Amino acid sequence: MKLALIVLGISVCALAVPVHEANYQYGNKQQDVWEVLKYIQNPIYHKEYAEIAETYSPEANAQHYKNGAYHQFSKIYEHEFLKKGEIFSIFNEVHVHQAEALFKLFYYADTYETFHQTALWARHHLNEGLFLYSYSVAIVHRPDTQGVTLPPIYELYPHYFFNSEVMQKAYQMKMGHFEDYQEASHQKQVKYIIHANYSGHYMNVDPEQSMSYYLEDVGINAFYFYFNLYQPYWMDSEEFHLKNRGETFLYLHQQLFARYHLERLSHGVGEVEYFNWDVPFKTGYYPSLTYPNGLAFPERPQFANLKEYFHHYGQKRCYHYSGLTFTYVQTYEQRIMEAIDSGFVIDHQGEKHPIYTEQGLNTLANLVEGNADSPNYLYYGSYVKMARHLLGYSKEPLNYHQVAPSALEHYSTSLRDPAFYQMVKKVLLLVDQYKQNLPAYQRKHLQHHDLEVNNVEVEPLVTYYDHFYADITNGLHVTPQEYEHDSFKVRVHQYRLNHKNFNYKVHVKSQKEKKVVVKVFMGPKYDEHGRQLELSQIHNSVFEMDHFLYELQAGQNVIKRNSAESYNFAMDQTSYYDVYKYIMGSKPSEWLNVNTNYHYGFPMRYRLPRGSEAGTSFQLYVIVYPYEAQNQDTEGQEYHANYVQVDQYPMGYPFDRQVEHDDVYYVPNAYVKHVKVYHHVNQAVNHDYKQDGDYEDQQVYNQYGGDYNSYQHDEEHQDHQYNQEKNQVQEKYNQVQGHKYPTTKYHKADFFKNFDYQKKYNHFGVPSEQYVGYQKHYYGQYQPYGKHVYDDQYNGVYGSYHQQQFGEEESFPVTNGKPYGSIQYYNQKYKNQDYDLYKSYQTPKYQQQYGEESSQVPYGSSYSYSQKYKNQGYGYHKKHGVEDQTQTTYQGYHGSNYQTTNDMYHHAPTHHYYSSFEQQD
Repeated sequence: MKLALIVLGISVCALAVPVHEANYQYGNKQQDVWEVLKYIQNPIYHKEYAEIAETYSPEANAQHYKNGAYHQFSKIYEHEFLKKGEIFSIFNEVHVHQAEALFKLFYYADTYETFHQTALWARHHLNEGLFLYSYSVAIVHRPDTQGVTLPPIYELYPHYFFNSEVMQKAYQMKMGHFEDYQEASHQKQVKYIIHANYSGHYMNVDPEQSMSYYLEDVGINAFYFYFNLYQPYWMDSEEFHLKNRGETFLYLHQQLFARYHLERLSHGVGEVEYFNWDVPFKTGYYPSLTYPNGLAFPERPQFANLKEYFHHYGQKRCYHYSGLTFTYVQTYEQRIMEAIDSGFVIDHQGEKHPIYTEQGLNTLANLVEGNADSPNYLYYGSYVKMARHLLGYSKEPLNYHQVAPSALEHYSTSLRDPAFYQMVKKVLLLVDQYKQNLPAYQRKHLQHHDLEVNNVEVEPLVTYYDHFYADITNGLHVTPQEYEHDSFKVRVHQYRLNHKNFNYKVHVKSQKEKKVVVKVFMGPKYDEHGRQLELSQIHNSVFEMDHFLYELQAGQNVIKRNSAESYNFAMDQTSYYDVYKYIMGSKPSEWLNVNTNYHYGFPMRYRLPRGSEAGTSFQLYVIVYPYEAQNQDTEGQEYHANYVQVDQYPMGYPFDRQVEHDDVYYVPNAYVKHVKVYHHVNQAVNHDYKQDGDYEDQQVYNQYGGDYNSYQHDEEHQDHQYNQEKNQVQEKYNQVQGHKYPTTKYHKADFFKNFDYQKKYNHFGVPSEQYVGYQKHYYGQYQPYGKHVYDDQYNGVYGSYHQQQFGEEESFPVTNGKPYGSIQYYNQKYKNQDYDLYKSYQTPKYQQQYGEESSQVPYGSSYSYSQKYKNQGYGYHKKHGVEDQTQTTYQGYHGSNYQTTNDMYHHAPTHHYYSSFEQQD
């Protein structure tokens, strides 16, 4: 039962109609969806749609809904539905019943026209979050909307993906609170750009928050949201054709856990901690998120007590539960363990069903998730849902209208909380207990004598941070005029991890022609203490990087593969506004093969864990085995861009089960490769996808590096933004000259040269030289940090300026003809403290320590760093064929501290200082 991601185009819609007509229908539907979801928190401003929303009546059209969907909906609608502006959570018992009824009303509409009109009615009358969820689930499940893409969820509901300070800035910009932007208000269109930090930037109170760039990544959290649109826990698999949904649930979460574990190792953190329900929960969480209605997300303090007698945070459920969550979660866990140990589960009629069967793991997973296929929900409940509520630490609501769900109680925010991975570890340990009772794999289960993998070649693996932009205007309130003209736009700029595209080769010898499956896994080679790990020890920590089918010829074969070809992963979704402009500016019949975002895969940019300057060690496990087609029904799977089974092997094979001995994995048709992942600070060599005829065919190039690659557009946008920001820096530079802040490092002519470097390869920050002036101004004296370099020529300009501006009698005089800020001035004023330190690094002692020949290299300059670290940097660049950036790569002067590149880029994504804007006529 092999895993694959099936990417569908518009061919499904075109099966029964001519191509031109199918394209026209598809284009119209795509326009409808994006128009319906535009400014979803605002009223419907589209005149035609607003008229339909106000006049259409589902009750008058009850006959157009199959399977009694309207009557089921009306029974719930008669009671009070969730109101507009209230918070929706799919894990609330009342909310999920409303969402399910609305989904079925959408799904069972007999025609697309009925579905569209019903959607407009619901968009106008029902809660925004409730509508968005049910409508999205209907889009991906209705047969007549297959291939229709959804906008990026982080642009529709940005409050769930970007910190409160970002949304606050967006509100201020919208309200015109910034004087700098008032002059642009008369323009036809104004675009603002906000530089977004991660939560670790503002409140870093837990070691886990050093990983906030990964935990809070919009792409990873969006992927989890999309996945659960295809596999809602409340959806019946028989009614909606969900195959092996339990096994899929387990494998998805094991893969998320493994990927997070690899990222932790790159930071030297190590294992995800195990916790006990009876012991205070160690990991605190401060989400820095605010709901659209202004309510803050609940926080969890460190060492939170979860027991019933401490408090009522996260304890009591307000629907069908007279007990407390703490009791339920432990009771459900105990019953699951009893089922594993006894070997059977009890159904609603009290009958026993064995679980050590072919479908046993799927049954156990349904039981753990507590989904609609659970053999006995009343008895086993939903262990995962209860754990989410308890660990999330949300407050007890008065009723379902006034809930305050935690981050764990939304799919779009669950992965932000480190407790999510600790919860998943609990689940995986339960599954491990089950798998220990299954027969262990022996060599015969992995080995195929007619196949032999001789070698695996992998190009250098390099990660880096690059620019990412998201349009969050949909999360704001706009006027009808702004809606019509799209005259106001706010984009968020954020640094996200990415990696350089790489190629690899698998050398395989086959005794005959055959179709095979190739799988590539990445796992840790060492633990956080540097101890080497065996493959049998890391079965829950291996991440599936690629799998594909291949036709082998008899004899030697060289399988050439590019990382961009993997169907496990997806490119960044195109921004809502960019797609909206395209679909509204083109004819529906022209919408052919433009659907590049239909594949909601794990973000391609996070295929590799972050490396380090010296390289972080991992191991690749490559296995090749004969392809065997699955023998079960696949009805309905053609409609899901989802995880589906395409061969007879379990998901995650061969790491899905225990092995008899450590050497079982080392069969001739498998290969273990030690690799290192490097973290690179130079984006220029990584920012494009280059076509290589030996590795990529034209189709792959077009898909990942051609017309639909947003990088070219982003580069143009960044160039424009760069010019805007450079003008701002010029103004700030002039302000520095007009105040009492002496500069201690740059020549005036070199200031923007350094800015050019930092904008291209670094994150611009406040120049450290200003701290000297701040200390002098506020504390009355200068306290040298010991690492400043003074330039007579540059500071002479400052001295002359201050003499002219303030006079020699002011607090910043020119002393005895020595310009303020010069080396001579500080030498005389502060008794040689800093000048002696400066000169000490020009002595033979410095040369002897660092092996430098020139005594004229100022310590602390970018060049001195390149000299000091040149052997490391040049050796790395030479080894991996990267252009030598010795003088720029190792510039470590950032803020008020000296840092090496490794230190500086460890928290690089959290250093942003300025907001900017751009105007367009």
